[in-house]
Amino acid sequence: NPATDEGESRGGSHPARRGAQEQVDKLRTKLDQTIAKTVKLEQQSERHRKTLSEYDSRAHDFSELRQQYHILLKDQQALTLARDAHRDQINDLQDTLRANSAADCQKALQILREDTQQGFDHFQEQINF
Repeated sequence: NPATDEGESRGGSHPARRGAQEQVDKLRTKLDQTIAKTVKLEQQSERHRKTLSEYDSRAHDFSELRQQYHILLKDQQALTLARDAHRDQINDLQDTLRANSAADCQKALQILREDTQQGFDHFQEQINF
């Protein structure tokens, strides 16, 4: 076709059309690259969300453990105070028991002395008769 040959020989396809096609191709390439970057960013963002969610869960678990630790610490302190109070009571009771035992021993000794003295006096009376 001579007209077509003549048009192509003057610059090939129409220059404006070729320029527009090149711009469309460049824009498509740029769009594809932008879509690929967006997909990568979305994937990275999703990984970060999962990581943050995991950290948040761990932080919550840590917070609960910390609260339980403080409760146990208070319980331990209360138990230590109660134990010390019971030890004081035991010591007081042992002191009282020792004092009572000593008093009972003193009383028994006094009774024994009195009985011995009475026995001795009775023996003296029999001898003097």
